[in-house]
Amino acid sequence: SEINEKTFTDEEIANSPNKPHLFLSKEEITVAEAKANPVRKVTLSVDGISTSATGYAATGIHVSVDPALTINVKSNGKPVTTDGPAIADLGLKSYKVNTDSIWIGTGGEANDGLDGDIFTFEVTIPEDKIVPDTKFPFEVKFVREHNAADLFSNVKKDEEGLLMTAYAFTHADPGYIYILPETTTSSTSTTTTTTTTTTTTTTTTTTTSTSSTSTSSTSTSSTASTEPTSSSSGAGSSSSSTTSTTKTTAANNNSPKTGVAGVGVAAAGLAIAVGTAFVLRKKED
Repeated sequence: SEINEKTFTDEEIANSPNKPHLFLSKEEITVAEAKANPVRKVTLSVDGISTSATGYAATGIHVSVDPALTINVKSNGKPVTTDGPAIADLGLKSYKVNTDSIWIGTGGEANDGLDGDIFTFEVTIPEDKIVPDTKFPFEVKFVREHNAADLFSNVKKDEEGLLMTAYAFTHADPGYIYILPETTTSSTSTTTTTTTTTTTTTTTTTTTSTSSTSTSSTSTSSTASTEPTSSSSGAGSSSSSTTSTTKTTAANNNSPKTGVAGVGVAAAGLAIAVGTAFVLRKKED
């Protein structure tokens, strides 16, 4: 057999006439939901086919699974899966479980693959992994093993099919199961107090009075006169002198000063940048 390896640039991939968009389901659940039903479903889907130049037929896709989860299998070791309507018209479907991934392969005689769900598989969340705010991721992976490689191609698996494969695996979106954080409900009582403040402004006027005190001097004057008083009495004469004293009395008026002191009032928080090599194996007869 001859192995042909083709490398595409980012520009070539972006300009592919076929633009299949693979994506995985995203689920958010509570702790209670996870405990009640730890078996969860994961779905791989595709869109962009209806607007592409052609459909698809040959596929080989690995979906990686968080190692904390268990991929459910039947008694024969085959995974528990459900075919989706997108591959209902393709004749061949195959599934395989690896350590931390599940693989699906399809084939057909024509490009009958459509938009929609490709397949669904089951996983179980172990009891000890049911923890609030825990995410279990899933991812579309391109795997090349030995002489085989994953693909998402037309029935011819020609260069156009390889370019379709390059687009599909470089534009795939991952998925997850997310156990939400536990929420605490609290009741808060709010009391609103309305305070009315009355401000009184007092104006104090200070009046200064000036008192004048007059001192009056009262003089009492006595005129001292010395008049001889004569008394004659026949036999002799006597003389009497009267002394007048002048007394000055000063009136003292000590009136108290009055005044009122003034008062003041104060107020207050899978881009892939390189070309992806894809291998197409053709069997030469």
